[in-house]
Amino acid sequence: PLIAVFFVTIYLRTRMPKPAVATFALLAICAYLVSPGYTFFNFVTAALVIGIGKYVSRREGKTDLDKYKPQNFLYAIMPSLIALGAGPFFGQPQTGALLAASGLAVIVSDTVAADIGIAYSKKAFLVTSGRSVTPGTDGAVSVIGTFAGIMATAVFAVIAATIGVYAFTYEFLIIFLTGNLGNLVDSYLGATIQVRGFFNNEQVNFVSSTIA
Repeated sequence: PLIAVFFVTIYLRTRMPKPAVATFALLAICAYLVSPGYTFFNFVTAALVIGIGKYVSRREGKTDLDKYKPQNFLYAIMPSLIALGAGPFFGQPQTGALLAASGLAVIVSDTVAADIGIAYSKKAFLVTSGRSVTPGTDGAVSVIGTFAGIMATAVFAVIAATIGVYAFTYEFLIIFLTGNLGNLVDSYLGATIQVRGFFNNEQVNFVSSTIA
């Protein structure tokens, strides 16, 4: 009941699309059942940070709705779920939980950067060539969006590292750096592979989270 109340509150306060909230709630419950308890709170924190980013971007009437399709979250979170399951199997549940947090950090960074960048940036640049393009273009980054993604990842990393089992600095650096690295990989794949039709958005999300 508490999980349901929390995610209903996220929906009401941030207006994340209902399918996206439901997907996060289901995955959070799965994480709670198969992994150390604190991993559940990482899923909750990720949903909350992303929801706040969605709320801020909605004030401008602009947001990247593709980021909130359930299949996008499922593909992006799949590497984290695999890590959660593999950790206990190999006798390293804490390591699996840390890897899962790194994958979640990519989702936080990518989604917040896209929403804020589209809402508040007038121009963006392709990561491959630096060419100026419209915000929201596959593979494009903006100064405002990138900064927002970095800050969102930092908030998520602080909370995840605080409730983690390893040293705070160690966990923070791993989650923070891999989250932003995964976001950069996502943009690069979007500008090189996705625009050519070799990968779709869901597959790019899966690869970038896996690399992180």
